[in-house]
Amino acid sequence: MKSSVFNFLFVTGSLICFAVQNGFSANSSSNVNNDTLAVKNKLLIDEEHVTKYGLKKITVIEERILTLKQLAQYCPKSITEHNVISISLSLIKNFYFGAFLPYDTTCVNTYNEDIIISFCDKFKDVDLDEYDKKYYTAMSQNPDMKRTRRSDFWEEVFSLHREHVNPALFVENENAIREIYSELGIDWDGEMFVEKNFLETYRVEINGFIAENKDRINQVYLK
Repeated sequence: MKSSVFNFLFVTGSLICFAVQNGFSANSSSNVNNDTLAVKNKLLIDEEHVTKYGLKKITVIEERILTLKQLAQYCPKSITEHNVISISLSLIKNFYFGAFLPYDTTCVNTYNEDIIISFCDKFKDVDLDEYDKKYYTAMSQNPDMKRTRRSDFWEEVFSLHREHVNPALFVENENAIREIYSELGIDWDGEMFVEKNFLETYRVEINGFIAENKDRINQVYLK
C-alpha cells in the first residue's frame, strides 16, 4: 500500500507540474510574447493577450488551490492530503528560483481540469471511503510511519527553512500553505501520517539544495 500510494503521489506531482507549466506566465515557453510580461514584485499583464489567449488572472497560490480542489473531486482524501503536502513542499523550493511570491498575480489557461479528470479516471470505480480506510489501517500498522499533528510537522519544515532565508519574507510562504489547508478543508491541527525519518532526510536535502544553488536563488530570500 505504501509503495503504491507514494508512486501515485510522484505521478500526481508530475501532473501538477505539467498543468502549471502549460499555463501562461512570464517564465513559460508559451506562444505569448514574453516581452509583454514584466515581472518585478507583481506581474504586469498585457490585457490584449489575456483576452486573445483566454487567460485567467489569478494569484500563484490561488492557482495551486484550484488545482488541488480539482484533484480532490476525484481522489480519496488520503491521496488529496499527499497532494497537498507534495505541492506545498514544491511550492517552497519553486519560490527560491522564481520571480513570483505566493500572492503575486500570474496568468494561467484552463487546461488543468481536463488533464486532472483524465488522470483521476483510475478512481472512477473505486469506493473512496473504503480506499481511505485501508490506507489509514496500513499506515497505522507500518513501523516506518508515525502519527503527528499537521501543525507540528509544518512548523518543523518552516523552522528548517528559516535557518536559511529571511524569516520576514518566508512568512508569506507559511501563510500560503496554511491557506491551502483551510481551502481544502483539512484540519491544520489534525493528525497525519509521516515517515519517521522524513524531517531528518528533508533537512539534508534542503541544506544541500541551498548550498548547491546559493548563487541561483533569488537573493531576496537569503539572509
